[in-house]
Amino acid sequence: MLMIRSFICLFLLSLSSLSLASQGITIYSEEVGVAKFHRIDNSVHAYPSDNVWTPFILANNAQTDRTTFQKNSDGSYTVYFLTLEDLLVASSQISQNEHLPISILNIHSHGLPGATWFPRDKQDLNSLLCYQWRSSAEGSDRDNYDQYYNPVSAYEVQQIRDMGDRTYNQMGCTTGLPEWKTVVARHPEFISALASDVQISFLSCVVGLGRAGEVFTQGLANLLFPAGSQAKIQTSVNFGLGDWSMPKGMGFWDYISDEQINQDDEIYPKTRQDSLIAQKGAVRVTHYSGSSWTSTIVGNQDSLIFNRKANISGPVLHEVVQAQKANVPGVDYVRVPGTGAVIPVWH
Repeated sequence: MLMIRSFICLFLLSLSSLSLASQGITIYSEEVGVAKFHRIDNSVHAYPSDNVWTPFILANNAQTDRTTFQKNSDGSYTVYFLTLEDLLVASSQISQNEHLPISILNIHSHGLPGATWFPRDKQDLNSLLCYQWRSSAEGSDRDNYDQYYNPVSAYEVQQIRDMGDRTYNQMGCTTGLPEWKTVVARHPEFISALASDVQISFLSCVVGLGRAGEVFTQGLANLLFPAGSQAKIQTSVNFGLGDWSMPKGMGFWDYISDEQINQDDEIYPKTRQDSLIAQKGAVRVTHYSGSSWTSTIVGNQDSLIFNRKANISGPVLHEVVQAQKANVPGVDYVRVPGTGAVIPVWH
């Protein structure tokens, strides 16, 4: 029987950005496999200019064997990257070229609790553990598009929730807090490029889920932000939705009941429309409290807003893991949601 993660609502929280936010650059970034998804999704259902996913559309003539970036008509930038190191170097270069700090940074990729699925650096990129990621990045737009709409089973949800219960998961070809620490140490200029009130949003499934999500999100804030600043990081506790039918932000999906997941898993591959299975979701948001960076899970969200610095308010939730565990074996391999890749997990 599937173990259901419950939440306790304590009170209402409102986190507001400063009314006079620092002037800076907005950077949209995504790993190239996800970029290929948006390119074909836009060809099937044309994104209007005000769709928040429009900056992520990969040009038909774009080079995908290297990291590239482009300046958009509204002055923002989009970085199409292969590795975390490429992303940080490109973002720092954009800030230096514009003589402006990074005010909003959106990182779009597939995710797992406490980590994102793309290589740390060139060495990881060329490793055996990253061969499936390379296959996705080098694959056709159609392959990336079809895999995005693979439904997540109840068993897979439980696997991922079990992973969230750990403080850290060592997985193949992923970037978690240790990988960020390594790359930031090589490129401290990235920290200098961030505005004092920068908003960093991870547009990925379940990166903020459980203990693993808490350790990653809070640890990254502690790594990147000075004490007491107005900066924040946003990660999703739920599975993320980001196709043509979610024009205002990243939507949410998760297991609620057997009936619900069976119905969603039946219609999703046929309709290929995220909005038909979208639910209210929860976002983990960092803030500085007392003498340390901490995070709060804010529920009852229609979507994760990332294209602007928006106030976020809602019931504050505490994750409660039930004492009785489901009869699921330890996670040795897990499918990355939204892909066909099954990667190793050591624990």
